[in-house]
Amino acid sequence: MRTRMPKLGIILLCVLFVFEGCAWWVNPHSPESAEKKLSKYFSDIETVNNYMIDTKYSSFYIDSIDGKAFADLNHVTINDKEIIISITNLLKFGEVESISMRDNTINYTLWFGHQEISCGIAYSINQIDPPEITYVTELVQLTKPGWYYYVADFNEWRVRNSK
Repeated sequence: MRTRMPKLGIILLCVLFVFEGCAWWVNPHSPESAEKKLSKYFSDIETVNNYMIDTKYSSFYIDSIDGKAFADLNHVTINDKEIIISITNLLKFGEVESISMRDNTINYTLWFGHQEISCGIAYSINQIDPPEITYVTELVQLTKPGWYYYVADFNEWRVRNSK
């Protein structure tokens, strides 16, 4: 005797799959989880921070573990193996989506969702001014000096700033 899953069961599985997938549209991080991630990977983060600051570029962007980066509108190669190991630890194991530096801010994007929303941790290089994050809607100072948790949401920012 052969049994078949009724159509209703298939529909319910599809609905469950869709809603489970949509759950990741909601920011999975909080200031507390960002603080834990900062503490866990602080050695690698500090290594990358020092490297980026020492390069003297005004902007820097890393999103792969192949030793390639984008700095001041040019492609650059990172040759230092210690830096590449730290970048790999952050991007591959630390769940960091990208690392960027612009002016006074070094930004570690932890999550990027749909509809132009992201969150992460940011470092103020001069530790006086808060980090500058485009479309920031939430900025919370963390316990380590100069470090902040942020949420950047273009749509929320646009609504707030249109009034």
